[in-house]
Formats: sequence, C-alpha cells, structure tokens
Amino acid sequence: MKTVIYVDVLLGINFIIDYYLLLAAKHLSGASGGNIRLLLGSALAALSSLMLLAPPMHPAISMLIRLLICVCCVRAAFRYTGWRTLAKATCWFFLLNFLLAGVVFFAMYTFSASGIHQNNFAVYFNVSPWMLLFSVLSVYLVLEVFSLLFRPPHTETALEFGFRLGDTLIRAHALYDTGFSVKDALTGYPCVLISLPAMKKQLPEKLAATLEEYFKSGTLGEGLHLVPCTTAQGRGLLPANVCQDVLLYKGKKEQRLGAVTVLFTDKPLAEGTYEALAGPAVAGALV
Repeated sequence: MKTVIYVDVLLGINFIIDYYLLLAAKHLSGASGGNIRLLLGSALAALSSLMLLAPPMHPAISMLIRLLICVCCVRAAFRYTGWRTLAKATCWFFLLNFLLAGVVFFAMYTFSASGIHQNNFAVYFNVSPWMLLFSVLSVYLVLEVFSLLFRPPHTETALEFGFRLGDTLIRAHALYDTGFSVKDALTGYPCVLISLPAMKKQLPEKLAATLEEYFKSGTLGEGLHLVPCTTAQGRGLLPANVCQDVLLYKGKKEQRLGAVTVLFTDKPLAEGTYEALAGPAVAGALV
C-alpha cells in the first residue's frame, strides 16, 4: 500500500518542529543567535526532510548526511563563537531529533494513530499536525522544566561593545563577570579581556599578527604593553592595548564609555560562548 505524502505539509510541519528543537538546543548548549538565524536554520532543516523522497541509501551514508545537515542547520541558526559550542549545539540538535521521534511513536501507539513512512532516516507520520505540534511542545516543556531545576544559581548578562583600535572598530559580545576586576597599573584604566581566536578576523591585520607573534614566541610588538593578571591557570602576563573610544550598544542606540585597556588572550572565553569579558569597573553601572 502506497503512502500519500503532502510536500507542503511535510515542509511546514518540519519547519515548526525544527524551530523548537533548535531553540531547545540553544538553551542547552549556551549558543547565541537571534530569531532571524533560528528561522534560517529551521528552513534548512525543513528542506532536509525531502531526503524522505530520495532513493534509499546505505544506512551509514544516510546517518553521515543527517549529521552534516545538523551541523549546517546549527551553523546557520547560531552565531559562531567557537567549535566547542558548535559541537555541543549540534549534538543536542541531533539527539533531540531522536527524542522527538520517540515521543511521536509513543503518541501514535497511545492514541492508536497509524501510518508511517521512513526513508534515509527521514520519517513521515500520517498524523494530524496538531498531534505533531503536541509532541514537539511536550519535548520542549520537559527541557524547560529540566533547565529550570538544574540551571546554575547565577544568570549570565551579555553586553555588546565596540572598541576602536586604530582606524578599525571591532564589535564583541562580552560576558559581564563580577569576579573580573583587573586594572591596568600603567594607565589606571579598567580592563576588558578579549579572545584573540574569536576576534582575529575583526582586528587590524598588523595588530593580529603582532599578538600571534607574542603568543608564539613571547616577543612584544610595537603598541603593546603587558598587564599582570590572575586566571584559572595561575598568574601571568597578557598583552594589552589602550582603547580610548569604547561604545556600548543597546539595540539601535549606542552609549560612549570611558577609556579601557583591552587585554588579549589566546584562549576561548566561557567555552567559546563569548568573545570578551567585562567586569564591574567597566559595566557595573550598566547591568
């Protein structure tokens, strides 16, 4: 017996489903990204459901394609802040798809629904859209309850800064950390910590090359000075650059702040979730 598949329903329902799954993956992995990116990722994921109509492939090849599709969808849905966050979000999105399939099977057996067509790890359920949406919302509700119960006691505050270094204005998403209180003894300015791997493409070419040379050989280039600080790895010296023009972005508005010393590290910050770190001396009155 042949199964009639309505492509518009297949794409539409999968779009809604994948939006919620990507939203859940965002919360669980700590990824960042706006609604426009989420909608783009959902659209790509919905288009991937057309694998159902392709000729049958070897299971290993189908699984590899599904994994690559998850990577592409996550990359489109979230802003890239490091490979660790990308890997975590991809794993969660991949696993949530299987969890959703289990919920749908449970609903089908419980409510005596019938009609399944699967091919290349893509599944078409001949159930009403309301049943599928109920299944998705159930998964999302469980994840939200789990997140509320086991969420860390503190909440993260994200700020977006602009730093003018030479003739280049760079923008960085910074985590506000009340424990970050480094001060530049040379200038007296408070410090902001920036991850070189996350911001390398935005930095002036000469500055990026000078910083890379310091982290490779310890040679301090022109325009930089060292600031002592204490990190989780112990005490050390980080290269620094004074920034007189600092902006804080609030939606479409921008607020000009006082001068800061920008410190650079060759490590990702907060598992790659943020590009910078700011303390109370810089952002205390803003959060």
